[in-house]
Amino acid sequence: MEIPVLGDIHGKWHRANAIISHELVNGGVALSVGDLSNYHFEAPRNQRLVFVHGNHEAFGHIEELRKTRDQLYPLFAGEVYTLPDGTRIAGLPGVYSPYFFDREEGPLKYFSQRYVDKMLDLKGIDVLLIHEAPANVGFVKQGKGLG
Repeated sequence: MEIPVLGDIHGKWHRANAIISHELVNGGVALSVGDLSNYHFEAPRNQRLVFVHGNHEAFGHIEELRKTRDQLYPLFAGEVYTLPDGTRIAGLPGVYSPYFFDREEGPLKYFSQRYVDKMLDLKGIDVLLIHEAPANVGFVKQGKGLG
């Protein structure tokens, strides 16, 4: 099974929709690691975009999508989306902030220890979507390690 995965779209939906439509001719699921910025997914009904939100989103719209979960399907910490072939997808949305990490609740933009704990409880995950770069794997920006 082929699964297209998109990075930060930042509102470039004409490109994202073209890629998804090209790769999912017979329908299916594409994945994204967030920063969609707006939500103009123009795909046939048999195509779905499963994503974790990033730090550049319309967070009120994310909450609305959480209720409908139709073609645009946001994943939140501790949730699993299962493909028809049994592939299990989970995701940790948002980015790290030392200010919000140890708080029980915070803005959707940030993940917390509580969300990480929800992820640690999951078993049998095949694909993990995260928006934040993982630490200690060599991602560097301006000479400083990311993650």
